[in-house]
Amino acid sequence: MNHCDRVAGLAVALLIALPATSASGALIINEVHFDPAANIDGRGDANGDGTAHYKEDEFVEILNTGPTTVDISGYRIGDNDRAWAELFAFPSGTTITVNELVTLFGGGTPTGFTNQVFTDDGDIGSGLGNDNENVFLISADQADTVEVYWGSAVPLSSNATQITSASSDPDQSYTRSPDGGSSWELHSVADTEDNSLFSPGARITGEANLPVRLAYFRGISTYGGVHLEWRTVSEEGASHFEVYRADNPAMEGRELVDVVPASAGGYSARPLDYELEDRGLEEATRYWYALEEVDLDRSLYTFGQIAVVTLKATETLPSGRHVRLSQNSPNPFNPRTTIRFTLAEESPVELAIYDLAGNRVKELVNATRAAGTYSVVWEGRDASGMEVPSGVYIYRIVTDKGAEVRRMLLVK
Repeated sequence: MNHCDRVAGLAVALLIALPATSASGALIINEVHFDPAANIDGRGDANGDGTAHYKEDEFVEILNTGPTTVDISGYRIGDNDRAWAELFAFPSGTTITVNELVTLFGGGTPTGFTNQVFTDDGDIGSGLGNDNENVFLISADQADTVEVYWGSAVPLSSNATQITSASSDPDQSYTRSPDGGSSWELHSVADTEDNSLFSPGARITGEANLPVRLAYFRGISTYGGVHLEWRTVSEEGASHFEVYRADNPAMEGRELVDVVPASAGGYSARPLDYELEDRGLEEATRYWYALEEVDLDRSLYTFGQIAVVTLKATETLPSGRHVRLSQNSPNPFNPRTTIRFTLAEESPVELAIYDLAGNRVKELVNATRAAGTYSVVWEGRDASGMEVPSGVYIYRIVTDKGAEVRRMLLVK
């Protein structure tokens, strides 16, 4: 078994488009429109009121990446040129549901929007400039801060996302591409369908609206549990999925297994895969599962039921599977989480935690284990016993028959 302190290729393979989240683990700044031009064929009219204005048409778009609704009452938003008390404050009772987009314009009379839209007193902060600008979203107690920075690469204490402005074309926005991701692009580059310049409160792609379509929903038996997975072909306006379990096909007395956020922003035109583990079930027992999708407008769609019989302790994993590494629970977590794995036969096992650079953080298991299902708790500490910072971590299991890798999010 390889005990090296770095996993070859692991860092590159897992540096996916992950949002730089707030302390709540949910809110991100998803799109910023700074210093729009007022004299380019009206294209600077982001708020849709018929007038292109270099301050009123500025906007900042906020996305809730989940897994729950966030109350942003009293959150303030603006730039680094104004004191916190002078920034725009969201009114009492303002909430953002999972995958919802909320937009703040500098001013004007926003027209034609279906999402939550707010306006500042004529500009956002002192007016979002083209260079060396910080945009903040700060909670009422000032404990939760999200920041986006563009301009020269100046180190920032908040570990902000750094993006480079294009002062030669200020009439378009910067957007995460895809929505909710870590990569930033000029909007006209990200939107390859219609080359639009901004999309406050809407998805960045110019594709036609697509219905939520399910490719499959299935369950796989494990020891004392069921591994559930489903794939969507496309999503439009989707908030989240709810998975229910019952002991009868009519789903009478059903129980909620879990709530899983849909695609960032609620829209996707590409296939997306989802999975979860339902643990602590009776062995050799039949269970029925139903998958429901809840839209941003609270519409509900049910995709029917599937039936799965859990394994007996003496049964093996499906043919060809020697090890199964389950998704940790809870996820996100703070400060501890449980990792489960199932072996089809006796094998030496190494289970370890890594950071996104591939550095080994903590070894959890290094021993031979008999066939069966095991649970291991990670307390969010490294090998020296020190607490690790918030962020994405990788856990990897290696046996003499292969390896599996998953990721998890620690939020403090």
